[in-house]
Amino acid sequence: MNFNEDQDGEQVLDDPRGATDPASLGTTAAGQTPSGRGYSFTRGVVQEVISNPAEYLSRVVKDPDTGEDAGTIKDYMVYDTDVKERDPFVSNHSVSRWMPLNSIACYVGEGRLSSGAKPVIAYPFFPQHLQLPLKPGEHVWVLVESIGNNITNYHWMCRVSSDRQIDDVNYTFHDRNFHIRKLYDSFLTTGNVTDEEDTFLVGSRSSITSPNSPLPAGMSYDKLCAQSLAYLEDFTGEPVPRKFGKCGDMLIQGSNNTLISLTTEMFKEKEEIDDTLFVNPDASSNSANMLTPLAGTIDIVVGREKERLKALSTSTDSVEDGQLNITLGHRGSGAESLEHFEVDKLDEPQGRGENKIEGLDSPRDVYARMYVGMNSTPDESFEMPNEDFEKQEGSTVVNYSDLCRTFAEENVRICNLAGNSVIDMASDGSITLQTGDGDTAAKIILKASGDIIIKPGSDGLLHLGGDENDTSTAVCGITCTATGGTAVAAAALSGMGGMMMAGDGVPGNGFTSSKVVLKV
Repeated sequence: MNFNEDQDGEQVLDDPRGATDPASLGTTAAGQTPSGRGYSFTRGVVQEVISNPAEYLSRVVKDPDTGEDAGTIKDYMVYDTDVKERDPFVSNHSVSRWMPLNSIACYVGEGRLSSGAKPVIAYPFFPQHLQLPLKPGEHVWVLVESIGNNITNYHWMCRVSSDRQIDDVNYTFHDRNFHIRKLYDSFLTTGNVTDEEDTFLVGSRSSITSPNSPLPAGMSYDKLCAQSLAYLEDFTGEPVPRKFGKCGDMLIQGSNNTLISLTTEMFKEKEEIDDTLFVNPDASSNSANMLTPLAGTIDIVVGREKERLKALSTSTDSVEDGQLNITLGHRGSGAESLEHFEVDKLDEPQGRGENKIEGLDSPRDVYARMYVGMNSTPDESFEMPNEDFEKQEGSTVVNYSDLCRTFAEENVRICNLAGNSVIDMASDGSITLQTGDGDTAAKIILKASGDIIIKPGSDGLLHLGGDENDTSTAVCGITCTATGGTAVAAAALSGMGGMMMAGDGVPGNGFTSSKVVLKV
């Protein structure tokens, strides 16, 4: 048996069957010395996001001169021998075969790289339980792990945050930072700047390249994005409102106006929440301390600022002071097809008030929402229009959208525990609406056969055309008395003085209904 080292510098034991197993952790074999490890952070520029390595490596490469197939990406990234017939796409191609889901290729280094510099494969720092958004052309934090003298591993952590006037949950173009700050210098010195005066800065150009960005000479962001499969096939550029969370909130956002917020009650008036709970009863109250105990909330929402986005989708040049505005992110000549509108984050230099209410949406100013609250007012907050029902408050689950659907393969059942009422949709297609149980239950059943069954309870009646105070006529048209769940009709007399519709001679039996009464 022989001890060797794997790509991480770890000792491994050659198995006699040809397999390779790790040696015991934390030990060093005789004659071996532990490899030194070092860690550092650096910035990189994303060249490609490889969500599905198996699919990515199988993609066909086209010859740029002839347009003919020139193999697959795997032929340029995975080498089983030292003989390389094709120039590799990445510098650390030895890990290409092993890269996990959600790996990236990125350029790393200090300042502009030399012409022909290649990107490196960076594994995701976080496991597959957590995937953070990242797009080609964005700046990324990369953890560099150095092992010994000749092994370097890269792990990407997250996108680099930028100034408020640049940072965008949809797409952040970090190289604008320097230019936007220069724009503010001009604004503070000479006043408002307009598009006509300086389209290069205020127009939010996306083709600027900072001299400090680790891109190879001759490589531009336009070219990088135009050559990226992830940018062309996975990314959708659009204006996405920002979300300002409370200090105790946890926010999880996608890149296209999707949000999960773990927060406190958002729509109930603060005065309606008891802020004396769980505080020192002997201390004086502090009006500045805005407490909302027992009001934890989970808000799952898509499409915030619905009405404003609808207006902007039909009139992109609509501008409103202090509201969500958008601007076109300009690219260089020939890359116009990559341009998209984004949130305009430069209100102030253009003479507008900065948007302080962005993301503070009302309950229904969204495309769809699931709202789960410990102490909410769902009927009032979501503006239930029917005044026949009392507005209620308490622990709440609200599903809101234009189209609400619930699907099940077998059975759907909705049960009110307090009132013992049920709506049951059976697997055979029958639907039962029922309150109570046993003989006293009242129910309406829509049978899969096409029959409709309306069944009062043993102590109830079927009232048609009105409530129990308005119905007093049996189905035959004879006035009746409803007692104990039975409608007893008066005897009908014929013109000859005889009794009609009496059946066996007892009024209410035979021809008149004993369970159905009408309003006439």
